[in-house]
Amino acid sequence: MPVLNPHALADKAFLATARLRTGEAFSEGAVSPSFDEHLEAIRFDMPPLTDGGAHEFTVESAAGPMEAAYDVLLWADPSAPTVIWHHKGGEVPFDRIA
Repeated sequence: MPVLNPHALADKAFLATARLRTGEAFSEGAVSPSFDEHLEAIRFDMPPLTDGGAHEFTVESAAGPMEAAYDVLLWADPSAPTVIWHHKGGEVPFDRIA
C-alpha cells in the first residue's frame, strides 16, 4: 500500500488549480519575431561620444521603445574619452549609478 505524502498532494492540488486559471495562456501557440527581425527593428540617434557627460536616449525596437544611456568621461584627455554604457535596467535615474 503506497504511503500518502501530504506535500505531494498539496503540490498536485496547486498545479491542478493553476492549470484551471491559466488554461488559455498560449492555447493557440506563441509567435515571436526572430532575433534578426529584432536587430533589424532597432533604431536610435545618440549624441557624439566626444561630448562629455551623461546622455540618455530612446531606442525604438520591435518590443517597443526602451530607454538607454551612456556617460562619457574626459578625465585623461579629451582626445581619448572613456565611455560607460548602461542599459538602465532598473537603475533610474541613470546619473546616480556611479
